[in-house]
Amino acid sequence: MTTRILYLCFFVLFTSFFANDEDVNRRLLYACYNGQQELILELLKNNANVNTVDKHGYTPLIQAARSGQKHIFAF
Repeated sequence: MTTRILYLCFFVLFTSFFANDEDVNRRLLYACYNGQQELILELLKNNANVNTVDKHGYTPLIQAARSGQKHIFAF
């Protein structure tokens, strides 16, 4: 649990100060695919674009659906 909190804090700091919009959106796609709800919320707070698409044209919600992450649709 502590490692997860530290990772999340580091991620938020990195995203806020060093990452550009493309990095934030790429992380959103990855987090949705992997069902990382806490990370998704932090990314959305950092202005991640929910309508972004990857190189295959998949949006974050499509990525969540492809990987069976049904709990992502609940929030």
